[in-house]
Amino acid sequence: MKEMLESLTETIKERFKSPFFGTLILAWIFFNWRIILFLALSKDPIAARIQAAEDNYLNFWNGFAYPFLTTMAYLIIPGYIMQIVEKVNTLSVKSRKDIRYNILKHDYDLRMKQAKWDNDLEDAKANFRELKDLNDKIALLTNQLNERDKFIENQKNEINLIHNDKKSPPNLFPESGVLLRQKIHQVLVRLSEDSLDDLVQLLLFRISEKEFTDDEIAKNAKHLVLMAELGLLNIFKGRFTITEFGQHYLRYVLTVKNNLKQNS
Repeated sequence: MKEMLESLTETIKERFKSPFFGTLILAWIFFNWRIILFLALSKDPIAARIQAAEDNYLNFWNGFAYPFLTTMAYLIIPGYIMQIVEKVNTLSVKSRKDIRYNILKHDYDLRMKQAKWDNDLEDAKANFRELKDLNDKIALLTNQLNERDKFIENQKNEINLIHNDKKSPPNLFPESGVLLRQKIHQVLVRLSEDSLDDLVQLLLFRISEKEFTDDEIAKNAKHLVLMAELGLLNIFKGRFTITEFGQHYLRYVLTVKNNLKQNS
């Protein structure tokens, strides 16, 4: 008997713990509390109380329908309500994520535009520098061509003067003046072909004035060797001195230039 009571007690506990039965019992008490109070507090005989409860309080709706419907509503409706809440919350979360995505995308687009503008600016600067360098090179080459044309024209005039005895300066050469003139003519033609006449005259003048530095020797070593081959310079222990022929050559070309200036 004790074991049966314990088993029944455990069963009743499990039923109360069950959401359905626990809610059904509470709902039944809610709709039938008058019966409970009447049966518990009435002083009438128990049979009279039961009869009165059956006649006045117990019926299908209060005894079963309302408690059952209330229990089902309590167990089912909150689930749907939670689903609706979850859906609304999901929409809210999605909306926040969309807003954040739009903000990040907008920031990314701005940074991409800024990067493109910076790249375009750098390209424009590079193109401007290249155009400026190209213009500078064109101007430099144009000046070089003009100077070359001027130099060639001067050399042509000097060569014409050498061939024209009337325009040659008198008493410029020693007794062997004809041979010396021919040699100077050969040097002038050689230097005119290489466009070096003005440079050679400048170097001869600097050497004759003893203003020639080691840096100038290193810078013009190739031309100095050529001048030595043509007999304009002597080389001794790395030092350069002007020869007698070089002095004649320098005096001759300077005299010719002075005559050209006076004639013009």
